[in-house]
Amino acid sequence: MMRLSTFLVIVSLCLCVVSCDRNSVDARSQDTVSLKFGESKYVYGPNLTVHFIDVPHETRCPVGARCIHPGCITIRLELIQLDDTSKLVDFGCLSPGETEINGWIIHWEKILPIQPDGFDHGFEDYECQLRFEPL
Repeated sequence: MMRLSTFLVIVSLCLCVVSCDRNSVDARSQDTVSLKFGESKYVYGPNLTVHFIDVPHETRCPVGARCIHPGCITIRLELIQLDDTSKLVDFGCLSPGETEINGWIIHWEKILPIQPDGFDHGFEDYECQLRFEPL
């Protein structure tokens, strides 16, 4: 009996260590959550996984270029809830700056790079910053 309880304690500790990684953040104690393109993070508070999946629209004027207008960018996130239902959300100049899910509002703060440096950049250069606020 003692071996079984010791085993269960060890397994529980291992699960705690594995679940407390860099891919988890607590929206209740952080100002912003940063996500690089292709990255997923589990967000405590709203209890969902946020996945940065696409940049469907990017027309911003690159650094050093002369453009008629500054352009804009739109990013797409997938919000996956605990019951595995998901919601696609677009943030950027062609969409609202916030969305509501699980009693939380997600605000789009900024998308990096602020201005692309030339025309030779790829999806791996993008990072979004989000702010979570309880209703």
